Amino acid sequence: MNKIKKHGFLLLNTFFVIILFMGILLKDDFNFVALSFGSREITELVVVSEDGSESQVTTPYNIGKEGNTTLNITLPDVSGSEVLRVECKYQNIEAYVDGEHIFHSGVAVFGNIETTLGNYNALIPLKKSYSGKTMTIVVAPRNYSYSIYVQSVEVTTMHEYALRQIFASMPYYFFGVLVLGTSLVSMFGLICIHFYPGETDVSYLKKSLWCIIVFGFVLSSWMISDFHVMGILTGKMAFSGYLNYITFMVIPILFLYLISCFIHRKNYLLRVMIGIASLNFFVRIILFWWGIWDMPKFLIVSQIIYVLSIVAVMITSAMNLRNIDRKALKKIILPSALFVFCAFYSGYQYITNKEWMLTAGFASLFYIISVLILMINMVLNMFKTGIEVEIYKKRAYIDEMTGIPNRRAYEEKLDLIRNEGVSVDQFFITLDINGLKNANDLKGHQAGDELIKGAAQCIKEVFTPEGTVYRTGGDEFFVSIQCSKDELLNKIMRFNEICNNFAGSFINSISVSIGYVCAGDYNGKTLDELIHISDEAMYEAKNKYYEKEGIKRRT
Repeated sequence: MNKIKKHGFLLLNTFFVIILFMGILLKDDFNFVALSFGSREITELVVVSEDGSESQVTTPYNIGKEGNTTLNITLPDVSGSEVLRVECKYQNIEAYVDGEHIFHSGVAVFGNIETTLGNYNALIPLKKSYSGKTMTIVVAPRNYSYSIYVQSVEVTTMHEYALRQIFASMPYYFFGVLVLGTSLVSMFGLICIHFYPGETDVSYLKKSLWCIIVFGFVLSSWMISDFHVMGILTGKMAFSGYLNYITFMVIPILFLYLISCFIHRKNYLLRVMIGIASLNFFVRIILFWWGIWDMPKFLIVSQIIYVLSIVAVMITSAMNLRNIDRKALKKIILPSALFVFCAFYSGYQYITNKEWMLTAGFASLFYIISVLILMINMVLNMFKTGIEVEIYKKRAYIDEMTGIPNRRAYEEKLDLIRNEGVSVDQFFITLDINGLKNANDLKGHQAGDELIKGAAQCIKEVFTPEGTVYRTGGDEFFVSIQCSKDELLNKIMRFNEICNNFAGSFINSISVSIGYVCAGDYNGKTLDELIHISDEAMYEAKNKYYEKEGIKRRT
């Protein structure tokens, strides 16, 4: 279960990539023909009813949900290099000139199912002989959409159409690139966090950044694919539609998960919505793969989930306002409000068949601003917390006076040695400053402090970095070091020389009693027994010092 939690997000990403590549298997019937320039829009159409009566209408024209619609179009002067483009979400389209059947829309096939993915524009080849004649078009709409419109009809060329789509989609590509840029910035942040040396738990931040990265790629893919420019240029309209549909279904899942990462606590409303959105995605994908159900069928379900996801985010955000950092909240409240408004309004425009991409682009822009503010705030808080932890750790494990590890660090070091075992070449050295009480009594506590700091400085200079030095008491120190006995004796000799030559403001020399023990000389002894032997050797050296100096030792 822990492995699933750890690698689940990676598995989902892998599955999503597989789903994308499955779209390549779509057998497309869309052909790109590189021809000359020029386009003429035809706005007036004649609708032929079942009883043969005719009525004149203009584009965009609602052709209803079910049943075929017959349209008569009077063609202008055309050439053999042009096409008649009919923009409509259709099941299939037939075209006739003078009773002759000249066109049947191709159908993309996936497995056992004919799919309407990519059926957005029918491109009917024209001939010069069609000039001035009436073309009859029979449109079979997608019978499971809530509204079908013939958006536009025009005589054009593929080059002209492709270039116009490219230029028309430039603002949305710009927004898509901005969203993609957010992913790249987040990726850089993730790399920085990976090398973050602190011990602060940053797992939630990593999860958030991963989600921003994936969400950015998916959102930008959806925005870019919605104009189907790549499908037009490559002839893969069905794959373009496939990419557009699956990214649209994945967006609510990733967005809800991203918000749950920012909240950084369990939220059952978001979990339920993530479950519903995920179920919708997987069921539709599986039914499509098995050839049971065309993907665009009941698209309204995905659109309702999209709207409910935004509502769930609004409710959750309102309930967790007090848990958001106040400074960050003040910065994101305006772009967040604008994002919610634009997201809702673009959804309304989409459902009512109005131009919605520009509003969605602004929604993505406000999303970018909000996410960047939150991400920067999270990273800054992480480093601030990390610095505070390091400061507290230093205070907890470092002796404030001498700057070397303290008694707590010493006890943890002993526990570590007990768990790992003692090496045969490991020495334990006990050191005790001589004459500290006399220095305090005769010269004052400043002299005593200088004596302790000076001794610590000398011990650190000689025994590090090969060994680890600890201050275990007022005038007591401990060293753990791995070396040969000759090397240790040379270090002790050098240590005594440095202590004798020490000169401070109050102290002219330092005397330290030393006791040591080598683990290899006492096989079978425990760590505590070895330290006791070292202590005894140190006390023996201290007694000799006091006898030699004729000083009465304090008891």
